[in-house]
Amino acid sequence: VLVTAFLMYYLRPRQPTEDAADFSSIGATMYLSTLMLTGQGGPEGDLPWYTKGVVLLTGVFSIGMFAIPASMLTWGFEAEAERLAARAIQQAREKRKKAGEAGEYYSSTTSSSSSAYSGGWNCSSSLDTSDEEYQRVIAGDEEEEDKLMAMFEDADADQSGSLGKAEFFRIMGEVIHKQSSGVGSGRGEVSEEMVERVQKLEKKVEMVNRKLDKVLELLAKK
Repeated sequence: VLVTAFLMYYLRPRQPTEDAADFSSIGATMYLSTLMLTGQGGPEGDLPWYTKGVVLLTGVFSIGMFAIPASMLTWGFEAEAERLAARAIQQAREKRKKAGEAGEYYSSTTSSSSSAYSGGWNCSSSLDTSDEEYQRVIAGDEEEEDKLMAMFEDADADQSGSLGKAEFFRIMGEVIHKQSSGVGSGRGEVSEEMVERVQKLEKKVEMVNRKLDKVLELLAKK
């Protein structure tokens, strides 16, 4: 700030300009230099070439002094928020897992299974808050993708990497059954988003089957 302010004062326009008051003293040029370095404005009007050179030099200094550190600070905050969100999600998963194990132990040692179920449900449902959804967005949670992949691998009995019609209808039946039972009992294990992904998978399978049919038809003609 001091260097550019002194340069701007001694290389100020010799002829009166619209913003001549900005170059009237060292204090005025320091204020103008601070505004330029922080990207809040600059001198206007017809300036001589040497004053324009100082203005350009001040703009170059602002990149290293303010623009780059500000962007690095922003990246640092984003990385820290992502790390904290991933940690919070991991802790929530561990709590949910412990709550599920405690619920199973409680139900196996007592005859009141309904009370054990309600307690486990209250503990798990308390984690499904807007904060957890926000954390999933930041951390890029892939829990639903893992569930879908596990269902796909379970349905692919022959380990061919693709689903046949029988395998696909079987996995769709399981999804629809779980979704319908979740609506009645409040224990839906498959979310609507997962059902939409399965439907997209169905469309992709149909598209692949059509392409394979066309290829087989061409091979049969030859």
